[in-house]
Amino acid sequence: MSAQSLYNERLGMTFQYRHKEEVVHSEILLPLSADETLRDRETLWNTVEAYEKKRSNARLGRQYIMALPNTWSDELAIQLCREFLQKELVDLGFVVDWALHNKENNTHIHVMVTPRKIKDGKWQNNKKSIYAVDEEGNKIPELNEDGTQKQRTRTRTVNGTEYTTVENLWKRISIDHNELNSRAFLWNLKKSWVQLCNQHLSQEEQIDGRSFRESDSNRVPLLHEGSGCRAALERGIVFDVI
Repeated sequence: MSAQSLYNERLGMTFQYRHKEEVVHSEILLPLSADETLRDRETLWNTVEAYEKKRSNARLGRQYIMALPNTWSDELAIQLCREFLQKELVDLGFVVDWALHNKENNTHIHVMVTPRKIKDGKWQNNKKSIYAVDEEGNKIPELNEDGTQKQRTRTRTVNGTEYTTVENLWKRISIDHNELNSRAFLWNLKKSWVQLCNQHLSQEEQIDGRSFRESDSNRVPLLHEGSGCRAALERGIVFDVI
């Protein structure tokens, strides 16, 4: 998406994308505590892949493609997209690699987001531990072989005085703790983008982030042709899209 030549350390191969002509701008946005070396695209994604490779089903990034009004200048588009991505993603701790494309009056951005946040200069865990609960919402105790609840003894020192307490132990489970996997997060991101666009569009140009079905519109949605269909049309192959 950045029209660069990039070397993949895991595969030992260089991938060449410099033939792309629609790239207007590309850059990497880093959280405050991130290492500045990650501002290099090749370093960033090789670092991500090396960190995630311990899992065979690892996700190496999340991609968003966002349409821009064609009436915006390149300068305005870059400024607004940078501010939006900083507020919505980078300030949360994610690294964002994005590029502005304009091909045949189709202005849009490609956004790649790292699968983990960076905090205090380190990649964060995407899991968190919570108490397991039963169907009624009550915590589930950890049990000894005789059926009694397990306990532990903890010693604390407060103002020079030592205290010993006995605590019951409860079952815990590990759950996903990554906003990028949440539909609510995606929906809020979409709403924020619509609001930003409408702040810089005339009343006649206002956009609606809802689908035709959600907005009770009588309009019939168009079919997305896709790159394969476009390529076929350029070769003179005409067919119906169903």
